Amino acid sequence: MKQRNNKGSSIVLVLVVFAIIGILATAALRLSVMNFQMKATDSQIKNNFYSAESVLDQVTVGLQNYVSDAYTVAYTETMEAYASSLSATAREAQFKASFMAQLKSKLADPADASFYNASLITSMVDSPSATVDCGTHRLVDKGTSITLCDVTVTYTDAKDITSIIRTDINIAAPSMRSVTSTSLPDLFSYSLIANSGISIEQGNGQTVTVSGNVYAGSDEVTNRYNWNPANRSKSICTEGGATVIFSGGSYVTAEGDFYVSNNSKTVVDSTAQLWAKNIVVDNAEMDILSNTYVADDLTLNGRYNTKVILGTGNSKYYGYGDSTTDAASSSAIILNGKNCDLDMSGLDELAVAGYSYIGTSRFDAGAANPANGNVQMGESISVKGNQIAYLIPGSCIGTNGNTASAATSLYSKNPMTMTEYQALEALVGAEDSDYVFVNGRIPYTKTGKSLSDYLNGAEVSTCVQTVFDNTKGLVYFYANLPADEAEQYYSDYYAADKSDGGKLDMYTSFYSNQIKYNNSPSMLYTAGTYVSYDGNVVNLYSGSTEDISSKISRMPKTFEALTTILSPNFSAIQPEQKDKTVFENFINTDVLNDVFSHGDSHGINFSYTDPTTGFKYRVIIAKQGPYNLTLDTSKEVAILITSSDCDIVLNSGFRGIAICDGKISAKGNSYTIEGVTEQEARRLMAATFTAGGKTYHAYELFKGGNASWIGNLDEESGGSGGGPGDGSDSTEATDSYADLITYSNWQKK
Repeated sequence: MKQRNNKGSSIVLVLVVFAIIGILATAALRLSVMNFQMKATDSQIKNNFYSAESVLDQVTVGLQNYVSDAYTVAYTETMEAYASSLSATAREAQFKASFMAQLKSKLADPADASFYNASLITSMVDSPSATVDCGTHRLVDKGTSITLCDVTVTYTDAKDITSIIRTDINIAAPSMRSVTSTSLPDLFSYSLIANSGISIEQGNGQTVTVSGNVYAGSDEVTNRYNWNPANRSKSICTEGGATVIFSGGSYVTAEGDFYVSNNSKTVVDSTAQLWAKNIVVDNAEMDILSNTYVADDLTLNGRYNTKVILGTGNSKYYGYGDSTTDAASSSAIILNGKNCDLDMSGLDELAVAGYSYIGTSRFDAGAANPANGNVQMGESISVKGNQIAYLIPGSCIGTNGNTASAATSLYSKNPMTMTEYQALEALVGAEDSDYVFVNGRIPYTKTGKSLSDYLNGAEVSTCVQTVFDNTKGLVYFYANLPADEAEQYYSDYYAADKSDGGKLDMYTSFYSNQIKYNNSPSMLYTAGTYVSYDGNVVNLYSGSTEDISSKISRMPKTFEALTTILSPNFSAIQPEQKDKTVFENFINTDVLNDVFSHGDSHGINFSYTDPTTGFKYRVIIAKQGPYNLTLDTSKEVAILITSSDCDIVLNSGFRGIAICDGKISAKGNSYTIEGVTEQEARRLMAATFTAGGKTYHAYELFKGGNASWIGNLDEESGGSGGGPGDGSDSTEATDSYADLITYSNWQKK
C-alpha cells in the first residue's frame, strides 16, 4: 500500500489559526476604538450640555443681583414703617408686595410690563460660544412670584457640537421671616451710658438695682489718658444711705472714680466685671463680688462704718497699674479712714502691681514755692499711719556739714515752720556755708541706718521730697526712694519699730478693724510690702518676686477700649475713634443736631404701641434739661438720648437705653434700672418720628445705623406680662437668593 505524505500540514494549520486570531483581534480592536470614540463623543456632548447649563447659571446669578436689590429695598421700606399699626400678617403681605413691585420694575420691558426685558437677560451672558433667545419673552405675574417664559440657551463648541436648553425661569418672593439681621453694636447691651458720670442718690433704706452694662465717664477728666490725681473725678457716685446693686450685666465701667459714700452700700455681683480708674469707699460699705480691674487705687476713707468685701471664693482683683514713677498709674490698696474693714478672703487671685503714695501733691505749696510732688512708699497695701516712717528724722535736717559726725541740726524738727525753712534756705545758699537741708549720712536713731545706705550712690537731694503746706505754714521733708529701696527702707523701719513699742502696729489697729486675705489663693502678688491684721496681731510681708507682666499687659488696653467703644476689644478701635468720647463714637451728632433744629426747644418725645402685644416703645431725644423721666416698666421701654446741655434724672424704674452726653442721676424710692433684650432694641430701632415735617428713623441717630439693625421683629416666642418676647430666633431656615429661583418646562436638545 502506498502511504500518504502529511509533511507541512501542521504549518498550514498554525497559519490558519493565526489568521483567525488576527481577524478576531482586529475586530476586537476596531470595536474598542469605536467604543472609545462613542464615549469621547458622549463626553463631548455632556461637556457641551454642561457648558450650556453654566450659561444658564450666568443668567441665574444675574437675576440674583436683582433679587438681592429688591429684597433690600422691600425689607427697608417695611421696617421703616414698623411703628405703624400693621399686624405681623399685614407686614408680611406688604413686604412681599414691595418685593414683587421692585423686582418687576427692574425686569419688565419698559414698553410693556407683560413682557420682560430680553436685552437685560441676554446681557447677563458673556460666553462667545453661547446665544440666548428669549422667544416671546412673556412675563407672567402670579402675585407672589413671576415667570420669565421661553428662555433658550444655545451653546456650540469648537467641534460644532450644539446643545440647546429651553426653560421658564420662576422667581418667588421670600418670606420676611427669612431675613437675617446684622449684629447690634455692644452699645445695646448697656442700660446706662453717661459721658459726665452717674449719681445714685436715693434716701436711707431705699434699694436701687441696676442691670445691664453700665458706663460712666467724667467731665472732670479733661485728658482721658493723662489723669491728674489732684483732679478727683467721680464717675459713679452712690450716696444717701441707699443700697445700690449692680446685677446681671457683663461690665460696670467707671472712667474715673467709683465713689461710695455717706452711709450707702453698693454691691457689684459676680456676673459682672468691674473696671475703674479708682475705687473710693468713704463712710460706706461696698461688696465687690465681681472680677475687678483697677488702674490706680482702692482707698478706704472715713471715720466710721467703712467696709469693703472683695470676692466670692473664686474672684479676681487686679490693681494693674505698675508704674514706679507716676502715682496715678501705680496701683495700691490704702486704708486712710478710721476703723476700716477690708476682707479679701473671697479672692482666688489678688494682684497689686504698684505702690502706695503719700498724696502730698494736694497740699497748697503757695505761689512762692515749687509745686509739691507725691512721696512713693514701699508698700502696696498700707494704712495711713505708716506715712510717719517716711518723715526724715529732724536730727538729719539742717546740719552744719554733710558727714555722719556733723554738728547738731539747726532746728532738729520735721516739719519746720515756713519761717524756719526760709532761714535755713538762706544758710544753705550762703557763700562758704556748710549747711545742708538733709544730711544723708547721719544714722537714724530707730534703725541705725542712714538714708545714704539706701541710695546706691545716688545724691541725697534726688531722694528727698520737700513738701510745702502753705495753709498751715509748714515744710516737711520726706524720704522719697526708688521702689525697691523704699520697700527695704520700710521693712527695716517696721522691724525696728516692732521692737520699740510697735507704734506702726498701733496705727494699724487704729485705722483698721481687719485686713484679711484668702489663706490659700492661687495667686497673691504685691509689688511692695503688705500688711495683715486679724484684730489682734499685725504682720508685715515682703512683696512678691513673681513676674505678672504678661497677665496685666493688656489690661490698660482693655480699659481704654471699654471707655472708648464700650467693648473690651482694643483692636476694634478705629483711628478716628481713639480721641473721642463714647457719646461721640456712637451717636451721629449731625443727625442729632438736625433733629434738634427741627424739633421744639426741648427735643422729641415719640412713642408707638405694638398692636400685637400692646407694649409701648418710646424714643426720647432731649435737648435742654434736666430731663425728668418717669416710665411704667411693665408697659414701656425707651431709648433716651440727651445732649451735653441736658442731664437725665430718673425718678422711677427705667427699662431701656439711656445715652447721655451729660450726667445721669437716679433719685426717689426703690426701683430697678434695666436694659433691653436684643429684640426690644431692634424694635426701638424700627421707630420713625417726625420733626419739623421731616421724617427720621431711630437707627439714623447712631453711627453705622441702618435697617439691617432691625432684623426680623416677628420672630419671637412671646414674653411674659403682655410685653415683647425674648427675641429668640425661629428655627425656620434662612432663604438664599438662589433658592428663590427655579426652572419649569425644562427641555434640552
